[in-house]
Amino acid sequence: MSDEASLAAPAVPPAVAADAPQPPSVETEVVDRLMKMADHCLRERLLRQAAEMYFHVLSRRGAGDQEMEYARRRLMEIAEHYERMGKPHQARGIYEQLL
Repeated sequence: MSDEASLAAPAVPPAVAADAPQPPSVETEVVDRLMKMADHCLRERLLRQAAEMYFHVLSRRGAGDQEMEYARRRLMEIAEHYERMGKPHQARGIYEQLL
């Protein structure tokens, strides 16, 4: 099977009843995956990478209120950790971006 054949357009999905639950949007799925990746980075103490992903989530329109608040809380934790590590300039950068 060639690579082109495997990239063929998918079949048109059957009609869905109007009252059937809709699957999450691609943006919502991307936000969920970014949050999981950021959480993993945070557990591994990859603070800069985790902060970048949480800030990215905050900038996305697919993020709901709960995801936004969760990302803000994790960023506060990262900033506090930087303070404990004696890196106030990095903590301040996060605090200022959260304003």
